[in-house]
Amino acid sequence: MATIKLHYFPVRCRAEVTRLVLHYAKRDFVDHHVTFSDWPAFKPGTPFGSLPYMELGDEVFGQGQAIASYVAREADLYGSSNLDALKIEQLQQLREDLIVEEVNTWSQTDEAKKARFKKRMHEDVYPKFLAQCEKLIKENQAKTESKYTVGDKLSLADFIIFEGTENVRQQNASLLDGYPRVKAVSALVAALDNLKDYLAKRPVWVI
Repeated sequence: MATIKLHYFPVRCRAEVTRLVLHYAKRDFVDHHVTFSDWPAFKPGTPFGSLPYMELGDEVFGQGQAIASYVAREADLYGSSNLDALKIEQLQQLREDLIVEEVNTWSQTDEAKKARFKKRMHEDVYPKFLAQCEKLIKENQAKTESKYTVGDKLSLADFIIFEGTENVRQQNASLLDGYPRVKAVSALVAALDNLKDYLAKRPVWVI
């Protein structure tokens, strides 16, 4: 089995779903954190001038969503059909749209402006994302009579729901009370035996 080395900043953001899946699958990997101060020197050696990227044996691959999809497929977390895969990838893109908003907010250097951005996140952006996720979960559960986000078994979609709501849990947990299915799926992932140790020991990152 090829060795995996995952390169990303010391934040959750575009690599955490991959980390979660690898830990769930009990797949040994090197989780290399590139500090922001080291990034300018590190950047020319990346495949596309961005992070995350993954070394898989002697090959190198970039783009966070592609990496997450690969490790999920390897762990049998990609649904049972092409339609399931489409639904998972739809949710991946929703999460990426939210990441763009989160990074834009987090990167503001003017504190007054950052406060306005945070207010918008909690009053508009997060509720919109949560409502979209709640609708998708509700539709799937009504169709499959399961407790999952896509299909009738655990998939990458459930990990995306968990990871995509981490900032809300950290900053405004009561907001989740209005989205019971999102909350339940997140709790399901948090309770997975293979993740408990990692979740207990990992750093608390702001994004």
